[in-house]
Amino acid sequence: MGDDEDYGFEYSDEEPEEEDVNIENQYYNSKGLVDSDADEALAGFREVLRMEGDKGEWGFKALKQIVQLQLKLKNYPSMLESYREMLTYIKSAVTRNYSEKVINKLLDLISTTNDMSLLHNVYGTTLDALKQANNERLWFKTNLKLGKLYYDSGEYSRLAAIIAELHKSCQVRARARARARALLRCGGAARTAPRGSRARRADRRSAACLLYTSDAAD
Repeated sequence: MGDDEDYGFEYSDEEPEEEDVNIENQYYNSKGLVDSDADEALAGFREVLRMEGDKGEWGFKALKQIVQLQLKLKNYPSMLESYREMLTYIKSAVTRNYSEKVINKLLDLISTTNDMSLLHNVYGTTLDALKQANNERLWFKTNLKLGKLYYDSGEYSRLAAIIAELHKSCQVRARARARARALLRCGGAARTAPRGSRARRADRRSAACLLYTSDAAD
C-alpha cells in the first residue's frame, strides 16, 4: 500500500483550536477599528462570520458590534437587516442569559433614536424571534418595554393591543399554574397508595407533568 494513499480522511490546514484563536483575533482587531475606521471595522466583523461558518458565539458577538456600529452611523435599514440576522443565533448558538443581555442592551440603544417607525419594526422582529425561540420570559418583558414606548409617545391604540396580548399571556400562565397545583394535589394523594400500585405509577406520571407545566408557566 503506497505511502501517499488517502484513507478517506480530510485534512484541514488548521487545527480547531488555532482556528478559534484566529477568529477571536479577527474579532478583537475589528473591534479596535470601530472608532477610527467604521467601514474597515464592519468588513472585519463580516469576516468573522465567514471564518466561523456555522452559527456560534463569535458570529453573534460580531453581529452585535455590526448592529451597534450601523446604529451609530444611522444606517437604519442595514442595521435592521443585521439585527434580524443576529436574532437567528439565539435558538442554539448562545446561551439564553447572554442573548437576553445583548437584546436588552440593543433595544435600549435603539430606543434612543425616538424613531417610532424603526422601533415598531425592531420590536416586532424581536417579539417574533423570541416567540419562535420559546423565550416566554423575555417576550413578556419586551412587550412591557414596547408598551411603555407607546404610552410615552401617546400611541394608545397600539398600547391597548399590547395590554390585551399581555393579559392573554397572563391567563395562559394562570391556567398552567392551576393545572400544576391540581397535579400536585393528586400526586400527594397517590403517594399514600401501596407501592407498585396503579396510583403510585400515576403519581410518577403526574410529577413529570407537573415539572413540564411549571416550566411552561415561568
